[in-house]
Amino acid sequence: MDQYHFGADLLDAYRGTADWVKAVGIVTMAAFVLGFCTLIFKFQLALYEATQRHARRSRPDAEFRERFARVLGERQLDCRNKSGNDG
Repeated sequence: MDQYHFGADLLDAYRGTADWVKAVGIVTMAAFVLGFCTLIFKFQLALYEATQRHARRSRPDAEFRERFARVLGERQLDCRNKSGNDG
């Protein structure tokens, strides 16, 4: 008995199918690849925007500094001398 070749049998079956089935297969694969790339790019964009939004929130802006200075007044906070020791 001759050895069975799966690839040759698959290629023969593909060649024997109707042209519209081949076209649907090609369009389906292309749509899947484009959809997957779109999904990845949207995720990357959302991740970038979230990172930028977090970076903007983590840096105090001028308005925040003004409010902070108004609430605390003109006193300076020194956290190094909280123990009461001057030496």
